[in-house]
Amino acid sequence: MKKNQENNILDKSYALFLDKGYNDTTMQDIITETKISKWGIYHYFKSKEEILDRIIDKQLEELFLSIRKIFEDTKLNPVEKLKKYIDLKNQYFRDKYDLIKTVYSQEKHLIIRHFISQKIKNELHPYIIKIFEEWQKLGFFKFEYSEQTINIFLSVHDFMFNYAQDIIKDKKEFELHLLAVKSLSDKIFNF
Repeated sequence: MKKNQENNILDKSYALFLDKGYNDTTMQDIITETKISKWGIYHYFKSKEEILDRIIDKQLEELFLSIRKIFEDTKLNPVEKLKKYIDLKNQYFRDKYDLIKTVYSQEKHLIIRHFISQKIKNELHPYIIKIFEEWQKLGFFKFEYSEQTINIFLSVHDFMFNYAQDIIKDKKEFELHLLAVKSLSDKIFNF
C-alpha cells in the first residue's frame, strides 16, 4: 500500500511537472491530482523538491545502474569502459528522446534540468575521472593538460542538453549530435 501511494504521488507529480513546469505546480495541484490529503503527501515527502528529486532518481536509476556495472567491470580496460559508457549513454538519450525534448526545450523546466544535470554530474563524473586516472597510470592517456581535457570531455554532454535547446527540438539533429560526440570521442581516444 505504501509503495502504491508513493508511486501514485510520484507519477501524478511527474505528469504535473511536465505539463505545468516545476515552478507552476503547487502542492495543492499534487493533492488534487493524487486525491491524497496534504498530510498524506507530507507523510511520504517533506517537500515538492523531494518529490522532484525522487522522480529524477527513478528516471536515471536504470542509466546509473548500467554505467556502474561498466565502470566496476574488472575485465574491461579503461578504453573499453569509456567506449561502452559513451555508447550506453548515447543509447539511453535516444531511448528517452521524447522526455529529453520536453524537459530541455521549454524554459518552464529549468529547475528540472538543473536537478538532472547535478545528479548526472554527481553520479557519473567521479567514474569518468577514475577512468582517466587509470589511463594515465597505464600510459594510455598522455595529454599535457589532462585535468582540462577531462573537464572538456565531461562538459560535452552537459553543453548539448543545457545550452543547445535547438538541437533537441529536431530528432534528426539530436541524433547527428550524438553521432558527432561519439565520433569526436573515437578520434580523441583512438577507439
